[in-house]
Amino acid sequence: MRRLINTKLVSFYITQECNLSCTHCFRTNAGYSSEEKLSGEEFCRVIDELTDIDIIRLLGGEPLLELEKVIEITRHAASLNKKVNVLTNALLLDREKLSLLKKAGVSAIQVSCEGIGEVQDNMRGKGYFENLLWKVKLIREYAIPCTMVITLTPANIFQIGDMHIMAQNLGIRKVVFSITLPVNGRHDLRLSFKQFEEGMEKLVNILKNQKEKRFPEIGFSPLVVNYLYACKNSWLWENYYEIFHEAFQRLKKCVEKGKFCLFPNGDVYPCPFFPYLTHPLPPVGNVKRQSVGVVRQRINEMFSQISVDNPGCRECRFFELCRGGCRAKAYMDTGSLNGVDEGCPVRN
Repeated sequence: MRRLINTKLVSFYITQECNLSCTHCFRTNAGYSSEEKLSGEEFCRVIDELTDIDIIRLLGGEPLLELEKVIEITRHAASLNKKVNVLTNALLLDREKLSLLKKAGVSAIQVSCEGIGEVQDNMRGKGYFENLLWKVKLIREYAIPCTMVITLTPANIFQIGDMHIMAQNLGIRKVVFSITLPVNGRHDLRLSFKQFEEGMEKLVNILKNQKEKRFPEIGFSPLVVNYLYACKNSWLWENYYEIFHEAFQRLKKCVEKGKFCLFPNGDVYPCPFFPYLTHPLPPVGNVKRQSVGVVRQRINEMFSQISVDNPGCRECRFFELCRGGCRAKAYMDTGSLNGVDEGCPVRN
């Protein structure tokens, strides 16, 4: 039997339901029946079987719609010295919920931002931006580390420097820049490489003027890796190589080994995008019917069969780092997990 994936981070999608209908979200708001959903106890059993994990991410939908379940999972994971990060739109947070999360042992809360003022409100709803600012300050009041994902789109790329300064002023621990994967058909939200490069230049000007490196730390989603490869800004490479390298390694691990994404009904996917592609890929298994070990073995087998043989990728100087890029993007573009990412700016 092949060695199982050394999973360090897993994602538990607590619910599909959400209290928002964001324009860029690729998930359906159609939920599962109470009979289909995993109980908090069943999620905890999965944690017990994933003995080698370090971090558990709880997300949705909006996970705080299932607050009792989130608290139960967090408390159990923390008792096993696991870190638990809750990803939320923050609207449901209040002092009572933050107190419960703090006592349960939450390690960090992650919020999302797609712009300042009306730019943000146009994507998530009127008044969201001001509400987000208040909720982040509330999180900081409870001394819970707060991180932020900034999804870059044509609508907000011109604000990238201002968003970084905003995060700094809010006391955000880390900012991760990402891009959209338009599995929902919203190709108008897909960032061009030219737009990305112009945005990076604005961010560089902000960073250069800082007298010292300080919070927030900067990270990049694996979805951005191809853009980083093609970015010609040498200052960014020289000063933030470690951050780039982290993004490269995250993508390489994703491509070579797959992830462990557990959905509310027990289905497991190696990638959270797979069930939402134009031609959805089936789950590798379900923890209600198979053991976690069996499901992980299937992920291994699935990814061991992936081989990006296209010469355009094989001959690229970055191939050993990215291994052909995001498999969800490749499948969306070509209909094959062995396909190429047609939007790769290095390739084009």
